[in-house]
Parts: sequence; C-alpha cells; structure tokens
Amino acid sequence: MARARAFGRAVRSVLLACVAAVLGAPSAQAEGGESVDQALCRLIEQAALKEALPAAFLTRLIWRESSFRSHVVSSKGAQGIAQFMPGTAAERGLKNPFDPEAALPAAASLLADLQRRFGNLGLAAAAYNAGPARVDAFLAGRSGLPSETRLYVRLITGRSAEDWAAVKRGETPAQGGPRAGNSGADKSSGASKRSETDKASDVGKISDVDKSSEAKASSDTAWDFDAERKTGAARGFSDDGKTCLMVVAGLRQGEPALAGANESPDFAPWGVQVAGAFSKSVALAAYGRAATRFAAVIGERSPMVIGTRVPGRGRGPFYRVRLPAQTRAEANALCASLHKAGSACIVLAN
Repeated sequence: MARARAFGRAVRSVLLACVAAVLGAPSAQAEGGESVDQALCRLIEQAALKEALPAAFLTRLIWRESSFRSHVVSSKGAQGIAQFMPGTAAERGLKNPFDPEAALPAAASLLADLQRRFGNLGLAAAAYNAGPARVDAFLAGRSGLPSETRLYVRLITGRSAEDWAAVKRGETPAQGGPRAGNSGADKSSGASKRSETDKASDVGKISDVDKSSEAKASSDTAWDFDAERKTGAARGFSDDGKTCLMVVAGLRQGEPALAGANESPDFAPWGVQVAGAFSKSVALAAYGRAATRFAAVIGERSPMVIGTRVPGRGRGPFYRVRLPAQTRAEANALCASLHKAGSACIVLAN
C-alpha cells in the first residue's frame, strides 16, 4: 500500500511538471519577472525610441486610447491597445491590432508621420484621434475639432489644440486655461475613435466633466512651447525623461477613462492560461488545438496573448495565451470546466 501511494505521488509530480512545461511559468511576477504593465512599457519605450518620440507622450496617448487593454473594442469599432480603425490598420500594414507587439510600433510610426506632416506632437495627437483631413480643415479655418479630440489633446499634452495650431504658425500660445470651443464638422476619421457618423452637434461642446478633466490635465501635464517651436522636434514635454512606468503609476491614480469607448467583454482582470511558449506562433498553435478540442467549454471567447520576460530564460518574451474572466470565481469555474474536459489550465491575474 505504501509503495502504491508513493507511486501515485510520483505520477502526480510528473503530471504537474508536464502542465508547467505546457503552460510555462504560472506567474511572471511570482518569479520576479515582468508584470503586464512592465511588458507593455518595454514595448512602448522601444517604439518611442525608434521613432524619436518622447516615451511619456506615447505612454499617455496609448493609455488614453485603451488604458493598456489590448482587447478593447470601441463603440465605433477601433481595435486593440492603440485603437486602430480597421481601415487605418490596413493602410499601415498592421495585420493584428490586438497584438501589442505589432500595434505599438505601428502607432509610434503613425504618430511620427503625423508629427512630420503637422509640425508638432499636439497636432499629431489630434490627427491620430480625428484624422488628418479634419486637422487640415481645422488649421485652414474651415471647421473645428470635435470636443472629444480637443479633450484628448489636452489630456495627453496639457494644452489645447488651438495652442498647438499657434505653435505651428510660429506663435507662442497665451498661458491659461482651456480655450473656447469651435464649431463645424467634416467626415474624415482617424486611427482611433472618430468616424463618418460623427455629428456636428458633438463639435465645440465641452461638458462640465470634460472641463474638470481638462483643468486636471493642465496641472498634470505641460509642454515647453518655446522648446517645441525652436526645435520642431519631440522635445519640450515636461514629462519627457520620465519612464513609461512612472507615467503609468500617476495615470492609475485617477486619469479619466476614454470617453466614448466601451471595454470589450473579451478583456477582464483575470485570465485562464491554456497555452504558453517562447514562440508566439507555437503558443497560438497550442491554443488553436485546445480551442478545437474543447470548443464546448471555450466557446466564442477571444484569447489574450501576453508576452513577458522571465528571469533566467533569456531576453526573449514568454507568450502566455489566456481566456478572459471578469472575476476570479469565474476564472476558477472556467478552469475547472477545462480540467473536467481534460485540458490543463492555470488561473492568473492579468
């Protein structure tokens, strides 16, 4: 009997080792590895460096787009962590907007192009949100910018779109609070939320909530306009020099959520990890097999793919494929169902 029990324990140990090999480390943070924020900040800083953008600027913009949620889908159909509209993603050669490793460099590249076109990062941010045609019309005086876009620019840069237009004209903007709104509309759409369904009534109106958000942004973020005007480059942002993680730490203390965007039910704070590998394609292939075999349990859930570095396993990220869950209880129930069906899984916080 004792020998049988010992044999049983040995078998269970082997099975646990096999599960660990399939799913990878159960938690990067538990092993002292990267958190999701750390992994995303690494990608943001790499993309910003490549495109000569301030990392803090790119961090604020991406946070404003998605709050670092890689599977957000807006009410207008903008997708992923950088909120690319499908048409813009196709134009930029971005095949999967839900993959941060592809979407963040694409966003940085687009912003760098917009900065070159419009002369500064404030107008680049406006064009990222509303579309280049709309910013052209705004600069030409043919129409105003949507209130969403003006709030967007202020929350990211600390100053108004009108101030940035003044910088483009070679003027030094007046110091002070938010400028008066504009009116008018056109039908161009940008990388993020605005679409042809925008209404003229949305333009030039700022709610009391938006005004308080703008006031907070002015105190949290400021831009050295003289430096921007003189250099014409990406310098001058008061946050410049802060790391992505430093900016995120501040944003998590109360930055308002993106106006007009709905969180996809496919993103949640908990995940059920069903596959993992150092190769993204291998991890996704393993998930594909599991999704086919356990379709009755997995259903229509969209997986989250998270690549984080693990100490002692090289510099390359380890890719974890997880099914989203809104609560830990929901994640535990899903993992229990997968176990019952014969699948290995681990419940982790995202």
